[in-house]
Amino acid sequence: MNNKEFLCEDIVLNSISKNSNKIRKILDFGCGTGRFTKRLFLPKMEVYGCDVDNNLLKKAKKRQKNIKFTYVSPYKKIPYKSNYFDCVTMMGVLEHVSDEKETLVEIYRILKKGGYLYIYGLNKGLFDIFDTGNIKFRFPYLHKVLYKLFYGEKAYRKEFVFKINHGIFGDFTVGKNWHTHYSVDDLNKLLRTKFKLNQHWLYSFTLPILLAIDFVYFSVFKKESKLIIWLARLDQKLKMGRLSYSFVIECQKL
Repeated sequence: MNNKEFLCEDIVLNSISKNSNKIRKILDFGCGTGRFTKRLFLPKMEVYGCDVDNNLLKKAKKRQKNIKFTYVSPYKKIPYKSNYFDCVTMMGVLEHVSDEKETLVEIYRILKKGGYLYIYGLNKGLFDIFDTGNIKFRFPYLHKVLYKLFYGEKAYRKEFVFKINHGIFGDFTVGKNWHTHYSVDDLNKLLRTKFKLNQHWLYSFTLPILLAIDFVYFSVFKKESKLIIWLARLDQKLKMGRLSYSFVIECQKL
């Protein structure tokens, strides 16, 4: 399912727009192919993107010429000056890094005092057990067989063998062994002393089940299911509190 169907982006963009008078330099940390980074290109904003995957960055640079994309090594500090950005976004990134605390320390360093941090991730909800991102950790052999079946031997070796030399295992940094879900309490513990959690959004309910069905449907029919997309949009309108599957938080550097 295309990420444009995900509510998290609209939540973050709307919030950034409300604070636009305070934001000039913005970094999309873990930008991937730069699709969301491009959406951040608002009037008077200087937009940057960075990622640990050079192959994804090549696509990002082709996608948007006016954004400054930079490679970030999993083994080194983020290559930006301290107190440089007014805002940083992490869209589905925190749960993929091997050391969340160290990553947040670096984000803190490059943000100006009072700077905004937006994080989209996965909540410890009722259906987090159905997160397909954890199949590779729960059932590595099954994941290997299925991945090769759908994408081929070459693609598997590229993602889960060759990337290890660059500190990456699929879309995780080496050392990470779980697609982490966080409660609001977990986030407060990670952020305390460095960030103030201004507000949070908890939403969606059965999204992991719908995404799993969507993956199978697309693999078989090579096209998106309009019904599944409609159901996913509807699902993301559900506000299930602590039972929700997704979260977005807005923080500020203390």
